[in-house]
Amino acid sequence: MNIKKSVLQNRSIIQTVIMVIMTSLMATGCVTIQRKPIAVDVNAFERGIEPIMIMPIVDVRADKSVSFDKDDSDKLRSLVIKRLQGLGYSAQSCDSWKSSVSPQQLSDMNEKELCRLLPPNAKSAMIISVDGLRDSYKVLVTSFSISATFTVIDISGQKEIWKDAAVGEHGGGGVLDAAVAQIGKRSGAYNALVDTVFPSFPKKSSIPGAR
Repeated sequence: MNIKKSVLQNRSIIQTVIMVIMTSLMATGCVTIQRKPIAVDVNAFERGIEPIMIMPIVDVRADKSVSFDKDDSDKLRSLVIKRLQGLGYSAQSCDSWKSSVSPQQLSDMNEKELCRLLPPNAKSAMIISVDGLRDSYKVLVTSFSISATFTVIDISGQKEIWKDAAVGEHGGGGVLDAAVAQIGKRSGAYNALVDTVFPSFPKKSSIPGAR
């Protein structure tokens, strides 16, 4: 009897939790965010953030023993643009800052200082800061991981309107799997990074009055 009562109580709790979640989803409008970002300004998204310029990737790693060159940067930015377009936004790459600055200088700047370096023809700009890379290969196990922070700056408002960070990793084990993974592990890690971080970016179609 006590066991039956406990099961009924647990079922009631689960139903209550589900109702709270559904009510919360309805109360927040229809803005679709599948993962909670570090920061997001929905009002800025409603006013319009396009076109989004994807700036050159900022390498802020203290240890740069693992290479990250222009090809890597272009691959990652291409994935980001494709993902943003899939979410309904106009996005394109910008290959230079308005003046020459070091990665450390960029990481130390606030939003107003960054805006002086961003293209004036864009509504917003995304800055991707890579803060960690790990490349490992042993006889039967290989892996590659990347950690990065993504920030979108509203250029006219000179403020941060979205920010998130994630880690992407790809690898394999066993003689055949490790050999195959070794070839494509960087691309796999970049895809994993984008897949992890962008569920926190609002879909344009879900934002009321978005322009």
